[in-house]
Amino acid sequence: MELKTILSRVDHTLLSQSATWEEIKAICEDGIRYGTASVCIPASFVAQAAEFSAGRIPICTVIGFPNGYSTTAVKVFETRDAVQNGADAVYLGFGDFNARRNAKNFSAEEVAAAVSYCHLRGTKVFLTLNTLLTDRELPGAAQVAAQASDMGIDAVLVQDLGVLRMLRQTVPDLPVHAS
Repeated sequence: MELKTILSRVDHTLLSQSATWEEIKAICEDGIRYGTASVCIPASFVAQAAEFSAGRIPICTVIGFPNGYSTTAVKVFETRDAVQNGADAVYLGFGDFNARRNAKNFSAEEVAAAVSYCHLRGTKVFLTLNTLLTDRELPGAAQVAAQASDMGIDAVLVQDLGVLRMLRQTVPDLPVHAS
């Protein structure tokens, strides 16, 4: 696989709480230059980055990050705020197989509502399955991925090659991104 193809599946990410606009602008420029799938940034920079990038790179943010303990009302607000500020995609956690596995992630009803809201406005929704899993956890992650795909999730974010292989078998048409 060529480097250009690999980079087109990578969400260039900077989610540091101390990130500055200069750093965000730099990853936007890098994402544009190298053709990454998107840049994933803190929600507080979405509007500024969307204006700066002017459609040259998709802008993505994470809902409920970093702790994932938000109430449904807060998740709804964060989702709407991101979309209204120009996010082209949002990440969310669902189930137990992501970096916030012990947090209060999105419920199935919340995922369905977020997908509906976002898709009506042309925004994609990405599922985070971005943690290392054991072989015995893979069947549960496969169920989560299949359920999320049925709800209309647009892509899955992974870091584990075993999860990637499982996704190719379970939901072969669902795009996969790395971060």
